[in-house]
Parts: sequence; C-alpha cells; structure tokens
Amino acid sequence: MAKLLTPTQTLKHWAASEDKTAADFARETGYQYNYTTQLFRGDREITPETLGWICIVYGGQVAEPIAAAMRAAGVTKKTNGGE
Repeated sequence: MAKLLTPTQTLKHWAASEDKTAADFARETGYQYNYTTQLFRGDREITPETLGWICIVYGGQVAEPIAAAMRAAGVTKKTNGGE
C-alpha cells in the first residue's frame, strides 16, 4: 500500500514537477518568501487559507491533491481561532 503524503510533501512534489521554487511560489502567490520557505521546509502547516490562494493562483487541479492530504491529516478548520 502506498504511503500517504502530507500536505507539505504534496506541495513540494507538485512544485518539483513544475520546477517551481519557494521563491517562485512566493512571487506568484504574493506570500512573503520567508513564509513560503517555511511551508516548503514543513516548518509551517498549510492552512485552509493558504490552500484557497493555491486554488486561486494555480487552479483546482493543483489544490485538490493538497486538500486531500489535508483531509487525511485531519486539517479541516481555520488555524486563526475560527471555526
């Protein structure tokens, strides 16, 4: 049975397949480079808000595998104290 990827691993796998770096991701999404580097290293979790930007910028085909990994990891609520 194949091992499930974490949301971060899924993002990194997609980025590698598209030859995108953390700097590219920062420039294209409008996020700070420090934040995207932390995402790519796994120091920060991908939040539902970040997933929303990924969907807006790159489309649902890119966002859906990351969303599936988030669901599998149990990430379903906003991390800023919201419900």
